[in-house]
Amino acid sequence: MKKWFTLDRKLSTEVLHLALPVVAGLASITAIGLTDTIMVGRLGATALAATGQAVMVFWTVNWVLRSVELATQAISARRFGEGQLPACGEVLHHALVFSLTLSFFSMIVLYSMAPRLTRWISANEEVASLATGYIRVLFATLWLSGMFFALRGFFSGIGRTRVFLMSAGILFTANLCGNYMFIYGHWGAPAMGVSGAAVGSALSMICGFSFLILYTFWHRKKTLADYELFSGAKWRWELVGEIARLAWPNMFRGVMVIGGLLVFYAMVDRVGVAQAAVVNLVINIQSVSFMPGYGFGIAAATMIGHSLGAGNTERAERAGYEAMKLGIIFMGSVGILFLVAPEWVVRVFTDDEEVMKYAIGPLRLVGIVQIVDAAGMVLSTALEGAGQTRWVMMMEILVNWGVFLPLTYLLTFTLNLRNYGPWIAWGVYITLFGVLSFIKFNRGSWKLVRL
Repeated sequence: MKKWFTLDRKLSTEVLHLALPVVAGLASITAIGLTDTIMVGRLGATALAATGQAVMVFWTVNWVLRSVELATQAISARRFGEGQLPACGEVLHHALVFSLTLSFFSMIVLYSMAPRLTRWISANEEVASLATGYIRVLFATLWLSGMFFALRGFFSGIGRTRVFLMSAGILFTANLCGNYMFIYGHWGAPAMGVSGAAVGSALSMICGFSFLILYTFWHRKKTLADYELFSGAKWRWELVGEIARLAWPNMFRGVMVIGGLLVFYAMVDRVGVAQAAVVNLVINIQSVSFMPGYGFGIAAATMIGHSLGAGNTERAERAGYEAMKLGIIFMGSVGILFLVAPEWVVRVFTDDEEVMKYAIGPLRLVGIVQIVDAAGMVLSTALEGAGQTRWVMMMEILVNWGVFLPLTYLLTFTLNLRNYGPWIAWGVYITLFGVLSFIKFNRGSWKLVRL
C-alpha cells in the first residue's frame, strides 16, 4: 500500500522536469478556450452555445491530427531511448509529410460540410448559423495544425518539452490579442462577434506553427545537429506505415469519442439553450484540471518510451505510476475548488443568471470525479506512448457509446432528470474510463509491445 501514497523523490523530479513545461503549455492552450468562453460569454447564451458546438466539431478534427503527434512522440521516444538520434529525425520527416497530406485533405472536405454538421448538432437556427461561420474560419488553418502537432510530438519524444511550453505561450498571446481585436472591434479591426473568436484562434495557430518552424531551423545545425534534420534521408514507406499503425486507432477513437460528445451535446440542446451553454461552460472549466492531467500523461509516455528503448521495463512502470500520483495531486486540488466554490468559478466565465443557475450542480459533480479522471488521463496516455493505442481506442469507444450515451438518454429523457441526468452520466463515464485504464496498466502487458 505504501507505494500508492508516497512519492519517489528522484523519479518525481524527473517526471516534473518533463511534465511541468507541458502542464504550463497545456494551461496556456486551455486558457485559449477559457478566454474564448469568457469573451464570447459576454455576447449571451446563444453565442456561447454556438461557440461550444463549433469547438466540439473542431476538437474532433484536431484529435485526428493530434494522433500523428502521439505516434511521432511514441516512436521518437523509443528511438531516443535506444540512442538512435538520426532515426528520431527521420521519424519527424515522415510525420510532417503524413500530417500535411491528412490535414489538407480534411480541410477541403470539412469546409464544405460545416453547415450540415452544425445544423445536425443544433435545432436552433441562430446557434447553427453562428457555429458555421466560426468553424469555417478554423478549418482554413487545418493544414498548419497537422504539421504543428507533428513537430510538437517530435520535441516531446526527445524530451524537449520546454518547446511545448514556448509554442503554447505564443498560441495564447496571439489568441488573446486576436480575440480582443476581432470580437469587439478594437485597434481598428471590425467587430465580428463569434466569428472574431475564430479569427483569433486561427491567428494563434499561424503564429504557433511559425515559431516551431523557425525554432527547428535555427537549432538544426546546433543543438539538434545529432538528429540530422532535413538531411535528405531516404523515404521509407515502412516508417509511414508504423506512424499510421499507431495513429489510426487514436484517430478513430477521436472521431467516435468526440462524435459521442456531439450526440451528448445534441441531446442537451433539446433540453434548452441555457443547458447547452452549460455544456460548453463546464467542459471548458473542467479543462483547467484535465489538461494538466494530460500533461503528466505526456511526460509518462516520454519516460516510458525512453525506458523501454533502453530495456528498463521496471523503471517504465514506476514512471507511469509516479506521473499518475502527481496528476492526482494537481487535478484533485482543482476538484476541491469545484466542490467548495462553484458559484465563484462559474461567475468568472459568464454573467448570464440562467446559465449560472444550471451550471453550479454539474460543476460540483465534475469536482467529485477529478481523482479518478486523473488516473484515467495519465495512464491512458502512458499506454498510448507504449504503443497500446488500439486497446485504448476500443476501451473508450465501448464506454462512450455503450454506457455514457445510453445512460444520458435514460436519465435525461426517460427518468426526466433534465438538468442533472447528463452530468451524472458524465461522471459514470469518467469513473469507468479511469478504472479500466488503471487495470490495464497494472497488468503490464504494454511492456511487451515492440515499436
